[in-house]
Amino acid sequence: MSIKRKPDSRVTLGDLIAASSRVGAVIESVRGTMLAPDARKRAPTFSTNQVATVCGLEKAQMDYRVKKGDLPIGVMENGHRRKFSLEDTRTWAQSIRSKFMRPEQAEAITIAVANFKGGVTKTTTAVTLAQGLSLRGHKVLVIDTDPQGSMTTLFGLLPDVDVSDEQTILSLCYGTEVSIDYAISSTYWSGIDIVPANLALYSAEFALPSRQKSEGSFGVLECA
Repeated sequence: MSIKRKPDSRVTLGDLIAASSRVGAVIESVRGTMLAPDARKRAPTFSTNQVATVCGLEKAQMDYRVKKGDLPIGVMENGHRRKFSLEDTRTWAQSIRSKFMRPEQAEAITIAVANFKGGVTKTTTAVTLAQGLSLRGHKVLVIDTDPQGSMTTLFGLLPDVDVSDEQTILSLCYGTEVSIDYAISSTYWSGIDIVPANLALYSAEFALPSRQKSEGSFGVLECA
């Protein structure tokens, strides 16, 4: 965004503050457009058939468990259609699919989605995997390492506004942190936490080679 000033005049602090205010207004306008109608993403709801599909149940089995009442029964819409919240759906999945849940004390599974080529659905694949696993009852941590922050945006955070440098993996890259716990944030999607990204991550491309040269190797990064 350009700063309007008279010919041969210097840019003052006031000019910079005014430009910053205009940029902030534009960003808020973008947020309102991208995340309409309430400027924040909201978790979806699910029909009885959708919950049954997630849990691998037949309709009769689903109806029986609803009548039994040992799991969330959702709410009735329009007097005849039952809707389940995301939290309710995850509770059903964790109960019905309990044998597929991670055992206590077992290590988590790490899935990396990477490709040097742009525009090959890396972000879409990662988000779809995360939401699919969460719907099936698993607890998921997504780590956005792309400075563009596309995944961060999809989870309802604007990288340039909502994410500080300290909330990204940048501190790990510089070696000032040894655990990623400090950067974990909750999302609007139950069961998914995120380590967000912003443009500052571009500096990691220089920090990591520099550390490797000076330290020879990196220590083990701990992740809860």
